[in-house]
Amino acid sequence: AHNSMQYNEATLLLVLQHMMVTIQAPPPGLERRVALHFSARRDQILRRCKGMLKELEASEPGAKEGAACELDTPDEDRVMGEGQAGDQGCGWVDRSVADKASRGFLRSLQRMQPRLRKALPVPGPGPGPTRS
Repeated sequence: AHNSMQYNEATLLLVLQHMMVTIQAPPPGLERRVALHFSARRDQILRRCKGMLKELEASEPGAKEGAACELDTPDEDRVMGEGQAGDQGCGWVDRSVADKASRGFLRSLQRMQPRLRKALPVPGPGPGPTRS
């Protein structure tokens, strides 16, 4: 079980790193689709990041509440449950990770969070998706 947890934690960190690389250098011809996908999923990804980091925040004296993952949306503290709109297709994180995550994983995630937040495109007005 311990090896499985370590594997899952390492895999999640690699997925997040690959997300940032894909955003910064999308495959040729898919630039628009990558930007649209990650801008649509931005708040969801950051909300899950925040959820996992709450355990670390709670365990550190003097930790600032809500500092783990700041969001640009007014509903930043809303937790998306199973089956809610916008929750499909983002299964890159096990909802129970924070309940048993190692401190090393949580610290790595905390260090990665500002870069992830900066890399994720902010949704904005623009023309709708086009078919190519």
